[in-house]
Amino acid sequence: GSWSGVAQQIQDDGSWREMPARLEARPILAGCAIMSRFWLTTPGGETFEEFDVAAYSKGAGAWAQWTLDSRGDSPKRYVGDANAAGVVTMTATLPDGVLERIRRVPSGADRFTWDASWSRDGGATYTVLMKGEFTRVENP
Repeated sequence: GSWSGVAQQIQDDGSWREMPARLEARPILAGCAIMSRFWLTTPGGETFEEFDVAAYSKGAGAWAQWTLDSRGDSPKRYVGDANAAGVVTMTATLPDGVLERIRRVPSGADRFTWDASWSRDGGATYTVLMKGEFTRVENP
């Protein structure tokens, strides 16, 4: 469906910069995968866009997501899983060895929060760099 919300990015001084954001997600391949487009507008008026395809691999017993974005540091491949509460957690290893983790946490049928964080110590600790909250505006 279509989702609208606010994304926040941590600044050097520890404050959070808010940016309007949108997400469009649709099932593809007869419902075997999910294709999504995420975009936000920076305070300077620039648009950041991300295109994702996610699918569950029975053989690996995990979700895999491939991401392309407008920053040019892609494609990325995330791997992870969802728990019984519906929290999806996926990680990717960046070229410099940093682990990037993304999490999506449902907060009702039509809302979710997400965050993106990095770990420079092999996953022992993570620092949240971006976070957001979304509300459904249209069903698929």
